[in-house]
Amino acid sequence: IKTMTVEKILVSGASGLLGANVCRIAVSQGRQVRGLVRKAADAEVLKKLGVEPALGDICDPASLARAMQGIDGVIHAAAVIGGTWSTATAQDFDAVNYHGVINVLDAARAANVRRTVLISTLAIADRSFTITENSPLIPVDSHGSGYAHAKLGSFYAGMHRACRGEEIVFVLPGAMY
Repeated sequence: IKTMTVEKILVSGASGLLGANVCRIAVSQGRQVRGLVRKAADAEVLKKLGVEPALGDICDPASLARAMQGIDGVIHAAAVIGGTWSTATAQDFDAVNYHGVINVLDAARAANVRRTVLISTLAIADRSFTITENSPLIPVDSHGSGYAHAKLGSFYAGMHRACRGEEIVFVLPGAMY
C-alpha cells in the first residue's frame, strides 16, 4: 500500500461507537476531520471534539456529495449492526450496508477523494476455517444472515473498484467495544 498524507478526512457514522472514536483519534493526530451524522444533536457533540459536522446520510447521495467536497480521504464507519439481538431486517441491512457503501464509493469517486477506507466485519469470513488475514469468505450462495450478505456484497463492490485502480482499503475488525 502506498503511503500518502491525507489532509482532510470524512468519517461516516461519526456519532457511532467506532466513528466517534475514529474522529477523536484523527483530531488528536492533528488531522482536519469532517463527521457525517444524521442528527443535529450529534453535530453539536462533534463540534466539541473539534470535528466539522456534516448533516447527511449514506442513503442520501446528495448529502454525501456535499459532505465529500474538499475531502482527501474517507473512513466509512456507518452501518446497521447485525447480531442475534438486532431488530433490523434484511432490507435494512441491504439499504445501509450495501447500497449505502455504494453511495459512499460513488460520492468519493465523483469528488476525487484519494483514499477510501471501508470498515466491514468478520461476518463475511467463512468460519469453518480458522480466521486469519487469508481466510476465505462466506460463499455467495450460503444461507447466512442478511447482514453478512449485505457486507459481503459491499466488499466485492469495493474490491471491483480497487481492481480498477481506486485507492480502497478494507478493515475487518475482530471486535469493537
